Amino acid sequence: MAIRFHRTGLIATGKGPEVAAFAAEVSAYVTETFGAPTVWGMQVGGAYGTVHWFTEYADMTELGAVGARTLTDPGYLALMAKGAGLFVQGSLEDAIIWLV
Repeated sequence: MAIRFHRTGLIATGKGPEVAAFAAEVSAYVTETFGAPTVWGMQVGGAYGTVHWFTEYADMTELGAVGARTLTDPGYLALMAKGAGLFVQGSLEDAIIWLV
């Protein structure tokens, strides 16, 4: 069994190419810095312009430990600041999924 962290966000008008670059950078940073494999993608059907991130964890303890590290990691915090204005305000949503 594993845990999947899933974040979505609706891309702000005209910000598609910037979001794609941002999503790739975030995924690489989380994977390389925290050892938490992360991938991203753009939604094809449904709400057009939604980006998705998926991060896999062995268990909730690992998710909590990595989450705590993101709160104080200067590189991660700087990266998050770069994302300001790329998404529709209030559209970011997180889900934690238990994979069985």
